[in-house]
Amino acid sequence: MERINRELEEHKEKYFKPEFLSLMQIAENLDRESLPKAYVDSIEHVMDFYYDNERESYTDEGWQLFQRANSLDSLTNPFRSEYYAEHPMLWAYYHVLQSIEMLKFANVYHNFDATPHEQMVALYESKLHNLYKGHPIHEQITTALTALRFQPGKPYIDYNVRNTDGQIVPISSLIRGKVALIDLWASWCGPCRRHSKAMIPVYERYKDKGFTVVAIARERKREDMENAAKKDGYPWQSLLELNDENDVWRKNGAGNGGGAMFLIDRDGTILSTSTDAEELEPIIKKALNIE
Repeated sequence: MERINRELEEHKEKYFKPEFLSLMQIAENLDRESLPKAYVDSIEHVMDFYYDNERESYTDEGWQLFQRANSLDSLTNPFRSEYYAEHPMLWAYYHVLQSIEMLKFANVYHNFDATPHEQMVALYESKLHNLYKGHPIHEQITTALTALRFQPGKPYIDYNVRNTDGQIVPISSLIRGKVALIDLWASWCGPCRRHSKAMIPVYERYKDKGFTVVAIARERKREDMENAAKKDGYPWQSLLELNDENDVWRKNGAGNGGGAMFLIDRDGTILSTSTDAEELEPIIKKALNIE
């Protein structure tokens, strides 16, 4: 099946109609913010036609190949994650990557069944990520999952953190109903601390208007976090992710990097993944309905 998909990808001109390929190129580079809404709507309307009538996008030869791939996929998908759970192997990781790629375009496929692909991702996160440690495939999967999940407009994920009272609680319980900046930082990460310090005046301006910062420090020792927070003068409290006890960095797609920032709306939607205070402030104001 992988060979068929690769054939379709590498020889698009042979298997797809030229008008469809031309439209795909336009759609992929569509600047929805600056172009007239009527124009954007017209492109999306034509794209909807093709996704609702898949046969129209393929040449005769391409349609035969596509149907063959679908047939093979429907036979193997229901059993794939179960088999890999019992027989973990390196090849499973490439199927995880394939599932992430499919999920990335789930909203444009007609009658798309995301279940088997979500099961592969869940299997990776629950079991496979602990195997073949050090293999570069893990970095590829982390990068792909980050691109899939942590985009503006996507719902932010839920995961456990240890609060300031030492209790394990879901992150959602700390940000519910507020415009929140999740600040993943570390005492040893210079860029993280610069970005965090730049947010201090922004926080002070909007903390009484529904904005909050939930900082989580990735450390080996509590003292390192406390000393850095005191030196930098953070006006918010920081939670401690000690020795990756809750796997927060991996779940946020941050890998072994220093950190990241996620601006979240009141309903849990990601508004921005920028770490630039100047970029974030107008987005925060808009989310708070401040003119």
